[in-house]
Amino acid sequence: MSETQRTQAVEGRIALRDAAIELVGQARGSLYIATMAMEPALFRDPQLLDALKYQLLDERRLKVKVLVSEPRHARPHADLFIALLRRLSSRFSVHEPSSSQHGFTHDWWIADRKAHLQRNHPDNLISSYAADDPIGAHNLRDDFDAAWLDSVPSLEFRQLS
Repeated sequence: MSETQRTQAVEGRIALRDAAIELVGQARGSLYIATMAMEPALFRDPQLLDALKYQLLDERRLKVKVLVSEPRHARPHADLFIALLRRLSSRFSVHEPSSSQHGFTHDWWIADRKAHLQRNHPDNLISSYAADDPIGAHNLRDDFDAAWLDSVPSLEFRQLS
């Protein structure tokens, strides 16, 4: 199957949320999220947060890494996410780019090097989602891992995680 067959366009915030819920449901060992500023349409969405909570409770090995490009802007938008993080803090790590690292404007959700959801900028209403694309997910995960290695624990979220 070609990459274009594996990846589908997702248009609109509700479809983006639904794709994120599906992706979260696939995560067994790792869920990696790179986000510019934790868009409220996702990080305050009760359905998405419930899916994440239940997946964390069902999958005891699941760890979540969140890389936030603009944590000061993200914190006010993430109150429900923060409440979940407080309850399950041992399962989350939240980092931000180091001072030598440039921020980013994309959003990535990667589950187990298998599924991925991408958006080039939070203002974009069109994203791409692949439920079963190990090559694409592996490449994104490698990029995420490189950014994570150059990141630092988020000062804005430090007391929570």
